[in-house]
Amino acid sequence: MIRVVIVDDQEMFRVGLRTVLATQDGITVVGEAQDGREAVARVQQVRPDVVLMDVRMPVMDGVAAIAELRALGTAAKSLILTTFEDVELLNAALEAGAVGYVLKGTPVEDIADVIRLVHKGYSPFSAGLVQSLAVKTSGSRESLEKDVARLSPREREIFDLLGTAMTNRQIAERLYLSEGTVRNLVSSVLAVLGLRHRTEAALVANHARPRLHLEADRKPSK
Repeated sequence: MIRVVIVDDQEMFRVGLRTVLATQDGITVVGEAQDGREAVARVQQVRPDVVLMDVRMPVMDGVAAIAELRALGTAAKSLILTTFEDVELLNAALEAGAVGYVLKGTPVEDIADVIRLVHKGYSPFSAGLVQSLAVKTSGSRESLEKDVARLSPREREIFDLLGTAMTNRQIAERLYLSEGTVRNLVSSVLAVLGLRHRTEAALVANHARPRLHLEADRKPSK
């Protein structure tokens, strides 16, 4: 059972979302909060798996709350659920420790699927924001292709696996490497591509994969 806390300053939104999630198999709402400060306390109290976090709230906003939860070592995964389609806000949320960013315009029933993805370790983002962030962080498609071409074969493997939202431990097990080696390789990939953190790399990898793989397939074999 996936345990969820809903954080939003609009009571009607919380009630509506809680009502819909109550009909979903494998998901239970174990708490609510109306601002970031209350959210930090509630998450520590009930220890959920996933936190649905609004951004603009009184007392403490969602980004600050996520950063505090991260500093406290909380295991819960924070998913931003907001009306604001803003790349800068998305970047701030990622820096704070959010694992996903979804707009409130998403059909409420679909949010249950998003929660399941987050719980499995994936990082869901609204499509428009993914494209905007990928363009913003990686520059032109041609520039991205050149940067990716600079990666070593092992770094390219890491880059591709980051696009699946696998953790360092999962990547280490997949490639039969130590976690320390994977951490070093991730850092190297970020440096080569000029990215700030692994979630940006995951977004760029997902945005770039179809074209980059198509180009690879077109190259004549030797």
